[in-house]
Amino acid sequence: MPAIYKRSNSAAIMQLYHYPDLSLTTFFWEGPEFHHAVHVMRLGTGATVHLTDGKGHLAEAVVQHIEKKKCRLEVISMTTRPPVQPAVHLFVAPTKQIDRMEWLIEKATEIGVQAFHPFTSFHSERRSIRQDRLQHIALSAMKQSHRTYLPEVHALTDWKSAMATAATLPVKFIAHASGSSALKTFPIAPEPAALLIGPEGDFSDQELQDAIIAGFTKVHLGTYRLRTETAALMAAAALLS
Repeated sequence: MPAIYKRSNSAAIMQLYHYPDLSLTTFFWEGPEFHHAVHVMRLGTGATVHLTDGKGHLAEAVVQHIEKKKCRLEVISMTTRPPVQPAVHLFVAPTKQIDRMEWLIEKATEIGVQAFHPFTSFHSERRSIRQDRLQHIALSAMKQSHRTYLPEVHALTDWKSAMATAATLPVKFIAHASGSSALKTFPIAPEPAALLIGPEGDFSDQELQDAIIAGFTKVHLGTYRLRTETAALMAAAALLS
């Protein structure tokens, strides 16, 4: 990372851009983000730009020189924001209507979910996703909400693979109406947490049994029946509040 700089005033951020490598104090900026800033927003020489690498760093830079397809930026301040605690890993079966899954990715990114793990289960109606599109939606939501951590949208996997990944996390919940306790009643712990949310047809009996054997705590989200994306966002918010 660059040397120590003065603290940036994040409250003054108007537009946040993504730049994956903020290890240099001076660098050339190009690509879609540059195009939007210079050719759409009409930023000129001497303008201030705020960037994040999606890894917690927030940089304030000044436009030094502009060319047709790139410009040179000089970083004048750098801060590192602490990660959201707990680190919530959302394991969710994609909805039949993909726009509802896209809505979930957007809103869950805004509240600070760290990673998305889409999976297929016995009752899944959707068995394909565009990982690149969902990752782009997460990127846009991160910038829009001025967050500095970009959640990773993992590739769609099957139930057994999702279970194996989720089981490695220290805190594990599976949302189901038969849960004896509400998720919101559990004390918030700083350890990374896995949240398993089933498809519209819910988990099968065997999948519930698999989760219990693997050490997941079965919890309910209230007395009402919720759509997959609503349940996922509500559960994540309960852990992040």
